[in-house]
Amino acid sequence: MNNITIDDFVDAAIKDGEFSQLGDSKSVNKNYKKLESIKSFLLNNSTTFVSDLQKLLSHENNSVRLHAAVSLLPYLPKEASTTLKKLSSVPGLLGFTAKMTLSEWKKNNL
Repeated sequence: MNNITIDDFVDAAIKDGEFSQLGDSKSVNKNYKKLESIKSFLLNNSTTFVSDLQKLLSHENNSVRLHAAVSLLPYLPKEASTTLKKLSSVPGLLGFTAKMTLSEWKKNNL
């Protein structure tokens, strides 16, 4: 895992959205572990990860924006919360996830 970049995070976030839409829970779970591993690696090894994530808050893909916002909550709570609020109006699981994440963040459960 030496050559991991922000593009790997984007690809995994996009796949998460695709697998979720298909209802493929096995692939969602496997990909989520990969996404978390990528995020952990980049947090520990990239000096630009937070600023790279910040740029992803305006990405064209909703799933990328969701994962970037969730990852940024501890670092840029205002910007991340704003993105989650916008995403909470998206129909389906993605919007529900954004809404619940924001709710749990406000309750200090994350």
